[in-house]
Amino acid sequence: MSFASSDLKRAAPIFVIGRNRSGTKWLSNILLNHTAVAGVQSEHKNGIAETDVFGPMQRVVGDIRRAENYVAFVAIWSQTDFFRASGADAEMFLTCSPRPTTMFEAFRLLMEWVAARQGRPFWLQKTAADDRSERILKHYPDARVVTIQRGLMGNLWSTLANATRQQRDSSAIRSAIGYALDEKNLARLQRKGALAVRYEDLRNNTETETRRVCEALGLQFEPDMIDVRFRPNTSFQGGERVPLSARQILAARLAYSVARYFPISLLQALRIVSQPRRVPLRRGMFGDIVRRYGIRDA
Repeated sequence: MSFASSDLKRAAPIFVIGRNRSGTKWLSNILLNHTAVAGVQSEHKNGIAETDVFGPMQRVVGDIRRAENYVAFVAIWSQTDFFRASGADAEMFLTCSPRPTTMFEAFRLLMEWVAARQGRPFWLQKTAADDRSERILKHYPDARVVTIQRGLMGNLWSTLANATRQQRDSSAIRSAIGYALDEKNLARLQRKGALAVRYEDLRNNTETETRRVCEALGLQFEPDMIDVRFRPNTSFQGGERVPLSARQILAARLAYSVARYFPISLLQALRIVSQPRRVPLRRGMFGDIVRRYGIRDA
């Protein structure tokens, strides 16, 4: 599946950015129902698939201008659910010319291939409202951005319900602090021109909000686009809720109220995240593939 990457028609990116459990998947699936918007969706993922390129992959593989790192990147990326759902093939990236020199270029190349395959002028991806979002957008200066935010307690309930369902530990206080940080990140994007959407408004009047989003993105509203065929990605199916005591709710509200006044840098330090360490690639590990395709350091 070799091709000249320069022959692909430039497609405009759309990013939906928000905190987990805030309706990013729902809004993304609505927009991907539009006949002008392409994306990677999967039944297994209840619609839009998420990519590892903007997070762990950056830390694990390193600078892909080095030929062996690039081959390692393609080898790992091509095994992810996202890549497989796209319909692309690793061969495409091993033979393309010119080849990408950053993972952001590689991701755009894949999405423009997806857009060309679907015959659409836009491609869409959703991403988290953390500190990575601004860095991502620097690599896509032509991107159109929509942020979506859910109220504190609604997001808290959903976050804890999801953690319980997946048998993961979670803390109401830690979630509230994370909410305050993501709220600041979203506000910063909105000051730079991103369209702000409230989850509650989208839920209460889906058509009106979708029309507003379409107008901001320069799309003609299509009535069928609000009928998402994928199962809702909700933690409240069956009306189940995570039992929180009045003390836990009070503690979470207090943590959020205090954290709102902290600078972003301090909140990022307080946020507990597990980031995988970079695994150094052993020299020559992918040497045979490098030689087979004649890939050189960029």
